[in-house]
Amino acid sequence: MILDKTLLRRPALTSARSVGEARQRLVRPLVQPADSQVRYPAALTTQHALHLQRVAGNRALAPRLNPTRHPATLTIQRTITQDVNDALKDVAGEDLSKELILKKLTEKFGADLHQKTREPEFAKALLEAIRSKQGAKWQAATATTQAKKPRNPINDNAAAHWNVRHYTNKFYAVLGDEVSPGVYQVKDVEPPPFTELLSSITLATMTPSADRPADKVMGTYSAGAATSGHTTSKDWKNIGNVGDTFYGLFYDDKPATGVTPAFIKDAVYYAQWPASEFGDAWASADWLSYASMSQKPDPQLPDLKGYEGNIVDIIAQIYPLGLRSTSDEEIQRKQAFGQMTNFEVKKHGPMTVNEWKPVAETINTIKGWRITKDGKKSS
Repeated sequence: MILDKTLLRRPALTSARSVGEARQRLVRPLVQPADSQVRYPAALTTQHALHLQRVAGNRALAPRLNPTRHPATLTIQRTITQDVNDALKDVAGEDLSKELILKKLTEKFGADLHQKTREPEFAKALLEAIRSKQGAKWQAATATTQAKKPRNPINDNAAAHWNVRHYTNKFYAVLGDEVSPGVYQVKDVEPPPFTELLSSITLATMTPSADRPADKVMGTYSAGAATSGHTTSKDWKNIGNVGDTFYGLFYDDKPATGVTPAFIKDAVYYAQWPASEFGDAWASADWLSYASMSQKPDPQLPDLKGYEGNIVDIIAQIYPLGLRSTSDEEIQRKQAFGQMTNFEVKKHGPMTVNEWKPVAETINTIKGWRITKDGKKSS
């Protein structure tokens, strides 16, 4: 490196001590290239040395700041949340609908939309984007609280009683003999073919598979139960949880609330996870019965705010005794969870199913059916 001679006008130092003191005053460069041959004369003042440090440091950093050689370092990565908000920013609350939401998100994400809907961040962003377009009172009442970690140690034996379940009314009917044109006996009932729970928006953005076994048909069981547990237009327009998958919380085989949800009456199979393995979720009352007035100034509001976090922490927040006592204090449990009408657990994004467990009573009923090739019960 060639030094500017104007920097060397200080009189030469003659004593070894003076030279040493001057050298001690020099500060090492903040950034020193590994292959640098820069040498700092002993006679330089500290001010001059700092000047040279800046020169050397800037040169060392130059390749990293060069947008031509390293353009990625200057690109601010947009988040999924920002893109979801941008997609829906010009949509008024009263205009929200499944069709319009899908249209706006498709325009923003293009061919990547289906894959993006599987991301937990996408589901949460969509929930918040739609919730933000509701009335101020609804927004305040439906804001979730982070569940706190339990102060006292969790009793593992007590925690083992808690599990999370998803019930489905879907099944495969194995066709038996044709008893009349296009109508068959049900030879057997098997679990549905999917091994992953998907949200409403993920299902809405995927292309259905046309592959079907020749000897089986997909059926849907209904015992005339209420529509609670099924996605409606209110979920898209008023609530926003269409990126979530839904579950019930159980103590052994009993619903945490002590009340059997109506949709379980339609169940053919269910999947089950120990609470200790379920991970993050959010839980609240079922907002569906309140949601129609969510954009009004004075809507009917849910019973209590929901909680988010690890499901074990949520249980501990709502019902601390449930993770300390190894016996079921049923009255206290029902009171704690019954404060939230139709208490339900939600998870942002999909969930893997390792096993479908049968609901024996329902399966025996289906085996007595006559069924058509489109999976409908024949009268």
